[in-house]
Amino acid sequence: MESVIESLSKAKMPSKARFIKGNSNFIVDKVIVVAQEKYTSITGQKCHKLIDLRAKYQAKADSIAKLQNV
Repeated sequence: MESVIESLSKAKMPSKARFIKGNSNFIVDKVIVVAQEKYTSITGQKCHKLIDLRAKYQAKADSIAKLQNV
């Protein structure tokens, strides 16, 4: 996620920034959610580290995308 955020902040072209933002959304909205569901199904508990990770990177990606008008 750090590399996605870094790439997003360095993107010069709006089309590239939109592509990177799409990748970020996929990781945050799909991969982390599936990992959370799998963790919960195995342990019966939520993984607070994954919840925090999702919130942290969603906020970072959103703020950078706003700055780049994505």
